[in-house]
Amino acid sequence: MCVNQIRLLLTLEVYTLGSEKKMAKIIEEALRNEGLSYGANVEKGRKRRITLTVNKDDLNKVCKILRSIEGISHIIPFYVWDKPFDLDSLIRDAVNIVKDNVPSNASFKVVVRKLHEDESITRLPSSVELSRIIGMAIQNELKLKADLVNPDYIVHIQLSKDGYSIGCCPLNIYAKRRCHLEKDFFNRLVIIFEKPRLKGEVMDMLRLCAAMNVELRIITDKQSMKVINEAKKEMETVYSKANIKIYKNLDDALVDVVPIAFTRYASTNERELIRILKSESGRIGIMIGNEYTGLSIEARQKAKYSIRIGPELGLSLRGVTVAAYVLGFYAVLQMLNSTQ
Repeated sequence: MCVNQIRLLLTLEVYTLGSEKKMAKIIEEALRNEGLSYGANVEKGRKRRITLTVNKDDLNKVCKILRSIEGISHIIPFYVWDKPFDLDSLIRDAVNIVKDNVPSNASFKVVVRKLHEDESITRLPSSVELSRIIGMAIQNELKLKADLVNPDYIVHIQLSKDGYSIGCCPLNIYAKRRCHLEKDFFNRLVIIFEKPRLKGEVMDMLRLCAAMNVELRIITDKQSMKVINEAKKEMETVYSKANIKIYKNLDDALVDVVPIAFTRYASTNERELIRILKSESGRIGIMIGNEYTGLSIEARQKAKYSIRIGPELGLSLRGVTVAAYVLGFYAVLQMLNSTQ
């Protein structure tokens, strides 16, 4: 091992599978544009992994460039790689690397990954147990704080038939920080889906509500229960994650919400929706009809408000499209209000 060089392991996002060589070229070009000439090598026998060997003096600059590339998930600078396994040596090397790279007031977390299933790896303690053993040794030796949830630094240990490798870097380099809305962001909204007629429309609505963590209330009859059960059979995992409630009676589904019917026949548009969202204090029921007949006359009569969305082009939108539009509209409005 050359002490003046660092081996970087890059793990790629799932969508890059099969395009590792393209990603390697993108990485090399990004580095060249900043005056750096390093080769990016697709790791043989393993998917979505690229390695580079860089000069230690260039490490920070290289990591900053790599972190700006969309398809890269993790960046791991290895200070020791493929060293014959011995637990005492591994612990000693880990302590020394942390001592050299982690400030005394920073927290850390140890992550252990086993790459092969041969006997030399499987006979070792579990990854979790090894993380605990090595983490305790670092704590005892260096008096650093371990933080398993939001550490400042990651100590990444890779075990393979070739030996052990040890990496260490700040969390914001190691892993891409993904900004996202709070899980309860849409808690004020309830989608009320009236008597769906197609399996596909149920599947689309289920996926939307599960992905956005929005409560879904479905008003049913015999025909709609059939397509709901068909959708459930095909999407068991999504169905289990969705907050879904089944009602036979429309009044029961509307009892605790301010019902708003979304229909192209309404006389008011998004401007009125803004006023409603600001003036009403309760939960909002987004009433959506099925693909064939839309909302029933009964549902339209029970709605407190009716809203049409989008420009007038003489076309109706699919129910899931309306629901997604309203969720997006609500999200933007909430974020704009929070910045004022």
